[in-house]
Amino acid sequence: MASKKKSGFSFPINFEKETPEKIELRILAYDRDGNLLEEGKFDGKNAHLSLPEEQLADARIFIAPESGKIQRIAEPSIEYLEKIRAYEPIIRRNLDQQIDILPIPESLSKVWWWVICRVKGRLVKWFLIDGNWELKPICNAKVHICEVDRIYWIIKQIPDNIIYKFREIFYEEEIRWPEPPGPPPVEIGPIPELRPFSNLQPNVNIANINLTATSNIIQRKKLPAINADIRLQLASPNLDLVRTAIAENFVIFHPYLCFYPIFWPYFYRCDEIKTVVTDSQGRFDTNISYQLFGDKPDLYFWAEKSINGTPTTIYRPHIACYTHWNYTCGKEVTLYSNHPSVKPGCPPVLAGSIAWVQTIGNHASVADIQQTNAFTNIQGKLFNTIGLTAFRTNELASFGLNGTKVRPFARGLHFRVMFGNGTGPGHTISKFLWSYRRTATDKLLNSSAGDKVWTPLNGVSLRKSYLVPNAAGTDFDRKYYDMGPQPDGKYLIPPYFATSIEPNAVWEDAETVTASFNSDTLKGDGLYEFKLEVFNSAGTLQTVAKDFYRVNGGSGSVAAPVEFFNPVFPGSFTPFRMRVRIDNQKCTALVEDVTVDGNISSSECGFVKYVSKATSDVNLRFKASQPNDFGVFRFTVNRGKGNPTPATDRGSVINDTAKYNLHEGPLSPIDTADGYFHGAFNVGSMLGHCTKAAFAEYLYVDGLHTDGNVVLDHFDANFLAAFALEPTT
Repeated sequence: MASKKKSGFSFPINFEKETPEKIELRILAYDRDGNLLEEGKFDGKNAHLSLPEEQLADARIFIAPESGKIQRIAEPSIEYLEKIRAYEPIIRRNLDQQIDILPIPESLSKVWWWVICRVKGRLVKWFLIDGNWELKPICNAKVHICEVDRIYWIIKQIPDNIIYKFREIFYEEEIRWPEPPGPPPVEIGPIPELRPFSNLQPNVNIANINLTATSNIIQRKKLPAINADIRLQLASPNLDLVRTAIAENFVIFHPYLCFYPIFWPYFYRCDEIKTVVTDSQGRFDTNISYQLFGDKPDLYFWAEKSINGTPTTIYRPHIACYTHWNYTCGKEVTLYSNHPSVKPGCPPVLAGSIAWVQTIGNHASVADIQQTNAFTNIQGKLFNTIGLTAFRTNELASFGLNGTKVRPFARGLHFRVMFGNGTGPGHTISKFLWSYRRTATDKLLNSSAGDKVWTPLNGVSLRKSYLVPNAAGTDFDRKYYDMGPQPDGKYLIPPYFATSIEPNAVWEDAETVTASFNSDTLKGDGLYEFKLEVFNSAGTLQTVAKDFYRVNGGSGSVAAPVEFFNPVFPGSFTPFRMRVRIDNQKCTALVEDVTVDGNISSSECGFVKYVSKATSDVNLRFKASQPNDFGVFRFTVNRGKGNPTPATDRGSVINDTAKYNLHEGPLSPIDTADGYFHGAFNVGSMLGHCTKAAFAEYLYVDGLHTDGNVVLDHFDANFLAAFALEPTT
């Protein structure tokens, strides 16, 4: 009886030089044709594979760094493994017939470190609505994120005849342009350092214009020059030198290749690394990872969407013209679809009797608004963040406020809610109403009894827009569903499907604007509570479970946390309640005269004398303030033609900065009001090598206010001043 062949084996994995931190590893086995046979297991010390003995002899084993949960290709190709510099050991047996491999070389392990890269974007399409072109989001679409191989990873694999053809075309002084390729039409995308079609009319979707003769000419005028040195390298009879020239200058050649489809299969290859689904605004936002000591990611995107129940590719331009080389992490990309079956509007997909309270404005998530007293330290002073949002505080990173809830709400506001299909006409819950009250002043002091009385937010007519295609289905008309207020002061919850109003209609937005008001018409600035209640068709208040109300969480909605409910209401009824800080007060910017050795600069001419370059100080004073400290400032002092001085600084208006002290009382005899920043700077450090010089002082105070759509600049202030230093003798 023949003995059964042994199946499976293990072997230890060691490093030529121990790494400072543990590296997770993947063990992958491929056959000679590059097909994945098995992904083994790694227990932190040993690799384990279950391959039978007869497959081991022909197998290629790779040890690859594991990038974690952020980005993981299920079945990476051998080419991808080579690109990330995976280790392919020689499998051998020692004297004891055990598998033994050499340690992982230091040259590989030191580059096996991964960093996180945030990838953001929007998927959109131009639609003709009411005779005007409008850009609309495409929701519920799956966006595929792919990483494109850099040319120097694949240049040696390109056949010689293709390299000859490349040299033949690009060596010529005047490139012999081919006719525009097709079909399908070629689309021009993000070309490095270029802005194609910049002279076309607004509202024209540049990413979906076919490569016509006209656009071909426009594009060619913007192509980078191929200089004589590069052409000389291409003329070399040594094809290895030609390959090197192509790889080293690929950023120049890349935009030309949009016109030469003959090269596309050879010069571009990509691996899918992540998929993500767009939200109701067509947005996607995710993390990938790349090797710290490797190249920045080169990304390509394509998208698909379910149309009539069938997954359909709606955006897939060619890699040659649409690769985002050296993608800047966090930068938003815009993907333009022109697929004819994509319709405007994002139909609701929320099932059940639910009210998902999503945002103030279009973007400020209600879930991110601070609902309880919470203090953060800003420049050494505690600051209460209740009712504030961290919306777009990445723009405040240089002030140390990124991710900090410091923005109040101001001016025109609207609340966006998505209602589930268990609400609306024909359901018990068919009406709603927001009410408000002011619980604290702008200084967070207890408000008056009158301010605490609930007031309904029903002074504005609300309606929800829907779109109806024309007979040809090529453009759309915008119509509106009137929500109220109804005679009882409540508003109607719109029907779940717009087709119940009119055939072929689609809601323009999944969310419903449930309140719209000017915040400066309320009861003054301060901390407000906004209460959402729901009613039946007769206007009777309905008791609902707490999980009826939902807020943003993760990739969808979650039951609203306890801080969104008011525990003092009697009985079983518990309304949804959110606290919001309202502030409509502007910032102040003022630069005062400087003083040196007791001398004040002339207000008219700006000159001031100093005694000693070594011992005299320039005393600078400016006012950068906002009544409730909702502001940051940048103060620049430049000498001559834009030369910065040590007096330049930035910070929050709340307290002292690194260079300036905030005086909370009068600076007698010069100042009669508090709120001034002041600092002293050595005359020599200000003058540099000069003995006399002129200086420009520019103060800009940024208000932190938002309406949930944008950061408002209405509350900003600025001031420009100048002075000149000269010696007394």
